[in-house]
Amino acid sequence: MNFLTESWWSEGPCRLDHANAWFATSRDAPWVVGEQQAMTLGRIERYTIEQRAAGIVITMDQRGETTKGALVIGTVLALSWLVGPYGSFTAPGFRGGPDAFFWVWCGVWSLFLVLALLSRLYRQSWTISTDTIVWTETGPRRRMGQVLRSRVTKWRLVTRPSRRAVFPDVLQLIASDGSPVGEPFGFVRRRSLERFLKVLDLVFHLELEQE
Repeated sequence: MNFLTESWWSEGPCRLDHANAWFATSRDAPWVVGEQQAMTLGRIERYTIEQRAAGIVITMDQRGETTKGALVIGTVLALSWLVGPYGSFTAPGFRGGPDAFFWVWCGVWSLFLVLALLSRLYRQSWTISTDTIVWTETGPRRRMGQVLRSRVTKWRLVTRPSRRAVFPDVLQLIASDGSPVGEPFGFVRRRSLERFLKVLDLVFHLELEQE
């Protein structure tokens, strides 16, 4: 499939009439006025793919998902407190006072809430330029790595049973010596993985190896 002559992929928030318009990366282009401005090529689950002056930038930001999770957990805790021994709508089983089950229940959900809030701080980014691939990981500690783009030879796809994994499809960049490059990309749905590869295939085509 020749992406340079066919129309741009029709799904996602950004649609162009011709894919070659995507290669207009000069500073005179309207979306590259400065280093901070970018053109969004796609938003796929936790990942945002953008064209910037530095190259292709992929960012992983899970604040939206973790905020939803924290709201659900907070609702469970609030309802548990309302029907518990100290609430306004105490259930019959708690009218005799708190028991071990109540404290264990609240403690476990409180731990989940703390973990959900802390996970908001965890982010990843990859910058794919003409010469290098740079990745950073921000969380409890910051990590950064770099490799020559020419050394990256393929994608490796690992598929796990969905009932035992949050992200059944995991995509990893692989160097010429077989070592992994940076952090893997995790996807909940196979369709999201296919969209991700389709967007990147325009400028970063690699063979796909499946395990």
